Amino acid sequence: MREVRQTRLKLQRLRDNLLQSDEDRCLSDLGIFWDFMHSDPFTRPVVDELQDYAFDFSSWMEQVQSERGYSLPPDERHRAAMCLGMLRPTNFTEGNDIWRVSFMLCLDKSGSGKLYSAVQAFFEVFLTPLWQYIDERLLERESMVTPSDIMLEVTQAVGESRMKPFPKTVEALQTAYRDLYSASGKVIWRNVGNACRAALIAFAEEIYDPSMAPADVPQPKGDDAKQKIVLALKQHWLRRSKKDRSLGALEKLIKATWDMAQSLLHRKDATENEAKACVMYTYLAVWTVTAIISE
Repeated sequence: MREVRQTRLKLQRLRDNLLQSDEDRCLSDLGIFWDFMHSDPFTRPVVDELQDYAFDFSSWMEQVQSERGYSLPPDERHRAAMCLGMLRPTNFTEGNDIWRVSFMLCLDKSGSGKLYSAVQAFFEVFLTPLWQYIDERLLERESMVTPSDIMLEVTQAVGESRMKPFPKTVEALQTAYRDLYSASGKVIWRNVGNACRAALIAFAEEIYDPSMAPADVPQPKGDDAKQKIVLALKQHWLRRSKKDRSLGALEKLIKATWDMAQSLLHRKDATENEAKACVMYTYLAVWTVTAIISE
């Protein structure tokens, strides 16, 4: 899912900025990181879930003060929730004892006695576990296939190697897509239907051969793309070793797509939604048939 991937990359850049921050930039960089976590539609649910978890900061503070050291919870969710609370930007301005003690421990840990080193050590300790937890949740989401991902794959099929034998079809599909997103007004939507019809005709001419029609079936006439594509599909279907019942459904898809383009072309009251559906069905019909042909 591209949107999730973009969120992961943005979050990683913001994390890198924080890990390289100094005492002058850290508050600003932290504020940007914090606002992004709480505003992005993919990270916000993860952060909200962590905020619902109540970490026992009092017990943790007792450990810090008595041992002059600290440990993070072994459970990754609890650890991330604690780090989220530790990184709250208001901690840096309200004199929060938890943050102050932790920061001083990081100053000791850095060994240099320099504030810059303490800032880096602080974010390394408390930012990294939180970022890792959120990134893992986003990675799980990124691997999910959504309907929009499927349609994106279909519309991008014109650039695949299997479409190289059909240059006229590719050109016609791209024209239909371009007409759709440059159109305005009811009259122009009819032109989208004409472009889809032209794409199907081009596709039929590039995949159909007269020998594909059985002896008892009349040759399709002129621009009868619907029948030509169906006959070509059946010819390739016979070569498949596996048998299933989806051939009939594919024939219906091809016929319905052709009828939709024809209807859109001749309607004066055509709408934008109908034009979009026509383009998507045309891409889908071509994508489905070429997948079978290329097997």
